[in-house]
Amino acid sequence: IFLIGLASMAVVLTMPSSGSGLRNEAERLAARMAAVRDQAVIESRSTAIWLRPSGYGFEQRRDGAWQALDRKPFTTTDWQRGTSIGGRSKAAVQRIAFDPTGMPSAPAQLQLVNGGAEIHVNISASGEVSVAP
Repeated sequence: IFLIGLASMAVVLTMPSSGSGLRNEAERLAARMAAVRDQAVIESRSTAIWLRPSGYGFEQRRDGAWQALDRKPFTTTDWQRGTSIGGRSKAAVQRIAFDPTGMPSAPAQLQLVNGGAEIHVNISASGEVSVAP
């Protein structure tokens, strides 16, 4: 069942975006966060997602340093036009790391804003990723 779930996630993450809504952006971010968490467990190596005002990308801890992941679905991604990080998550650069057991460095709530709409991507203390309006 786990392998089928991973295969399904890979298919979903490689599909092009079908719409341009804030919800789609948040769902795509949440799916990639869950995938990088699973990658940390599978490879037994710390992985992270970094977020900037311009977009987000992924890193893996190797030889004592963070190194960029650049293979699909972990490529650097720019926010869709008009989307930005809001609230407390608006810091210049933010990194959320997952250890080899899939636990995050800290629980987080990311606020994505586009126009008057906002949506939250949450990471719980146990590593669960969810999207909430």
